[in-house]
Amino acid sequence: KGRILPADRYPPQRGPGYWYYWYRVDGGQYDIFARRKFPANVKPASIHDEMDTSQPEQVLLDQNALAKESGTEYMAVGEVSLSTDGNLLAYAVDLTGSESYSLYIKNVSAPTTAGKQQLWGPIADATGQPVAWAADNSTLFTVGTERGGRRSTLLWRYTVGPRGLSRGLLVHNETEAGKWLSLGRSHNHGVLYLLSSSASTTTASILPASNPTGVWTALAPKVAGRQVYWVEARGSQVFTLVSDASRRNGELLVAPISKPTHTTVLIDHSTDSKLESFSIFTGHLVVMARERGAVTPLVYDLPAPVNQEVRELGEARELQFSEHAYSLEPGAQGDFQGAVARVHYTSYTTPPTTYDLDLITGEKAVRKQMEVVGGYESSAYHSERIWARAKDGVEVPVSLVYKKELLRVGGAGSPLLLEGYGSYGIAIDPYFSTNRLSLLDRGFVCAWAHVRGGGELGAYWHAGGKVMSKRNTFTDFIAAAEHLHKEGYSSPARTAIWGASAGGLLMGAVLNMRPDLFKAVIMDVPFVDVLTTERDVTLPLTVGEWEEWGDPLHNRTVYDYIKSYSPIDNVVKMAYPHVLATGSMSDSRVGYWEPAKMIAKLRSTATSKNLLLLKTNMNAGHFSSSGRYDRLREIAMKYSFLITTIAACSSTDKAQGGIPFSRELMEGAAAAGIALVIAGVGALFCCLCWRPGEKPHQPVDKLSNLELRAFPHQAGFQPVEDPSQRGKATLLPAGHQSSSAPESYADRHQSQLSPATQARLGTIRTGRPQPNAWS
Repeated sequence: KGRILPADRYPPQRGPGYWYYWYRVDGGQYDIFARRKFPANVKPASIHDEMDTSQPEQVLLDQNALAKESGTEYMAVGEVSLSTDGNLLAYAVDLTGSESYSLYIKNVSAPTTAGKQQLWGPIADATGQPVAWAADNSTLFTVGTERGGRRSTLLWRYTVGPRGLSRGLLVHNETEAGKWLSLGRSHNHGVLYLLSSSASTTTASILPASNPTGVWTALAPKVAGRQVYWVEARGSQVFTLVSDASRRNGELLVAPISKPTHTTVLIDHSTDSKLESFSIFTGHLVVMARERGAVTPLVYDLPAPVNQEVRELGEARELQFSEHAYSLEPGAQGDFQGAVARVHYTSYTTPPTTYDLDLITGEKAVRKQMEVVGGYESSAYHSERIWARAKDGVEVPVSLVYKKELLRVGGAGSPLLLEGYGSYGIAIDPYFSTNRLSLLDRGFVCAWAHVRGGGELGAYWHAGGKVMSKRNTFTDFIAAAEHLHKEGYSSPARTAIWGASAGGLLMGAVLNMRPDLFKAVIMDVPFVDVLTTERDVTLPLTVGEWEEWGDPLHNRTVYDYIKSYSPIDNVVKMAYPHVLATGSMSDSRVGYWEPAKMIAKLRSTATSKNLLLLKTNMNAGHFSSSGRYDRLREIAMKYSFLITTIAACSSTDKAQGGIPFSRELMEGAAAAGIALVIAGVGALFCCLCWRPGEKPHQPVDKLSNLELRAFPHQAGFQPVEDPSQRGKATLLPAGHQSSSAPESYADRHQSQLSPATQARLGTIRTGRPQPNAWS
């Protein structure tokens, strides 16, 4: 907490008629969204733009006020979306952490009267995805879930008119098991698109934003294994990124909007470079390409005028960055007519930095770099990428960082924290963390093993660590730990490992396979009961995830393979290191019972007397607490566990400049460990009632009558009226006001993921770090 600014503002982004920005106030747990008007003589977009702060500020969404009014311990706002004219705002709120949202729509152009704001909603069973506004600025499309469900399978259309918000009209119901819907709008606001996705197959349909009651047109026939994972429009053409078994790393295609199946290849597939995303402007195309673990922006010029068709691309200009290991992601893009693209850059030693790129000259302008309170000298730290050889000869990248003057090589080495994930093709690139400084300044080496199953080296890297190749994920991680020990960075007695969700599965698997390599393990919301969960089709994620893990319900070979690594099924009588497992009561991705069952089994089986701790958050979901200070308290608790188990400085450490751990700190860490045991009792009690073949889906007091129930399905694809009073107009107090910039401008320095990826991250078991780079 002492290293972050109590009050801060993110760099503003241009939107139609306004500058949009987020900021934080001292003592506030959440961000505030606001805007200021452009002056009458505003110039074209430039990387040197500055917001005119003399213009009055309009607060659109004060999340602190929403949290106070809700009266709940948890409050999270999903994506916020403004109509193109900036008058209507849509935002969604989750008050439990279960990722079940209620959608609200507000007229932000109307003045506040009598202390109240005009607000329509709540619309239940919404998602945290952005809505898509049509060109008429009154029609919006939103993706919802079946009542009480978790999969986003319903496409609704609403209209805001003089009489308020219409009843929802069901436009599409995705009935295919394992599929989910995601929604988006092109940068030029001319096309809306709908993606229907599973883990390996995605189909796309488009609708002109000028014709919201029209028919959605498929971009291509459905083909198993083909993914349409990015959609944009310019002039009369639609641009897409497409991948399949023969072009896993993607191709960039273009087609007429009127004949979307008549495609032309603009960028061919490459086995060495994955096309991750792209942004399009009137005169430029910016493609984010990943090669050898690093992302590079490729800038192409497009012909003028905008209605001239693009049939081929010229030479690309690469925009280079000096570090070898870093994270680079597109930000929210501003003026479609301009030539300025925004990206977010960070590395292990470089604080989060927002750049605006001049697409004509290639010049980069720093719009903001996060300030580290108390001072920070990047030159005092060293980051590098090394390669560990897996048992099958494959080279596995490992990123690491340490403080130069505290590194100990040889002997017992330095205390080491090794992290990993390795699932769903998600790339976890090196990123800066003020929290991590607390470990680095105490002599830790912090490392990340980019194991197979992730996306750091492209789609082929993902394929090498899924389904019947999943064990590669675990053996890669073991190889990384062994390599770090061999090179003298650390030793088993000073090594801790940490993973979340599917990364928690990784922790559980290597814990069983090589407990001798590690002194301590942290498993956050860990997916450790794989075999049981993947056979339970009553859970909303199971069928869709068979493409990632395999189907053990109908395939005995897959059953046996998963059983060979599923952590709970492989706990045996032997010595285990210290283990801290965490869960969340409202987690809709990994049930709170999974870490509880894991710790219960370890306690009944392990021959060692090390700590086996369970911490259950009773008021949060998969991503832990929602407030920034609450999250810091949880991190501090986990750091206390690390300090207690592996990191107490010896006299030799002190002589070499390491920060000693005082008796008070050690006693406080031990007290935190005791508190973990107490906090875990409630969730652990469910294990006492658990019987083989069952999972405690319901509260503990109902376990004796445990019943697995299927989620209801709605059939049919024809538009029908919502049977409930969705969209009933209400007036709420002024304290409940909120608003936001258009979906393209609601930046908050989050990764600009495609709707398909947003939806995927909203349904899979992922421990991806929170996307707000300034946290």
